[in-house]
Amino acid sequence: MKKLVLILGFVFSLSFPVFAENAVLSQETEDSNAEPGYNNEEPIIHKPNYTEWPDYVLSAVKKFKETLKTDNPQLIAQNVVYPFSLGWGVPSVQNEQEFIEKYDIILPEYLRQYFIDTPMKHWGSGGNLGGVCLNYCPDAHLTDEGKIIWIKDSEELNKYREEYIAKEKQTIHPSLKNYNYNLYTMETKDWLIRIDDMEGLYEISTQIDIPNIYRFAAWKKGKTISDEPDIVIDQGHTEKDPEFRYSPEYYMFNNSEYHAIFTNDPIGPMDHIPYYIEIYKNFCSETPIMIKE
Repeated sequence: MKKLVLILGFVFSLSFPVFAENAVLSQETEDSNAEPGYNNEEPIIHKPNYTEWPDYVLSAVKKFKETLKTDNPQLIAQNVVYPFSLGWGVPSVQNEQEFIEKYDIILPEYLRQYFIDTPMKHWGSGGNLGGVCLNYCPDAHLTDEGKIIWIKDSEELNKYREEYIAKEKQTIHPSLKNYNYNLYTMETKDWLIRIDDMEGLYEISTQIDIPNIYRFAAWKKGKTISDEPDIVIDQGHTEKDPEFRYSPEYYMFNNSEYHAIFTNDPIGPMDHIPYYIEIYKNFCSETPIMIKE
């Protein structure tokens, strides 16, 4: 029995729901054993008055808005944290030149104006992730200095993503064309690995009650996604400790030949989030074979 263990550190840019650090959490449950501040589902959050925020929040938002007002792609690109995510399924923007090339789909005029016009009361601290957030981060996440980490998608970006995924499906091996979008692509010294979102695309055979389904595919070094994969594990799912909002998330994959675990760490530098992968040859493998970068 064999076991492959890959410990990887990859460059990704992701966004997470973030709650204001000064938010007041209230208890609305009769269960005396429930965690204080939670109703056993989601925290109940009351927005603080924006005047409570420290000066760096006000300063970061001011710089962000003034930069957008210039409508200068080069200047705005200099105030972005790279890699800059374009969302699931498409490669991140790696540098200023790539951002300038995609400027019109990332920041069209109406989206720039939305950020410029949004009142200060909707901004606040980024909480556990640091920085500054608009509407608790789903709309925008900035560094303390006002650089862009994440902004909401434009209609143009959504269209670009759909076209990119459709084109990719014409390139990938025919056996893998059925998927929604790619979550992660990882290239190591010995493997090219993909994890794709498969929600709603086939009937779930597992008994676990899970909302999303994923597929694991791996190619030996030197092959591309156009080649037939060496390993495919369908119907993977995620597991996460429900008691901790920012705990690692585990993607679990099993079939008659392989067992794989992919773990991501949701807390870390936005552009260097660590990942850990274990691949077992046969489910009950005992003797590991270490493969290192």
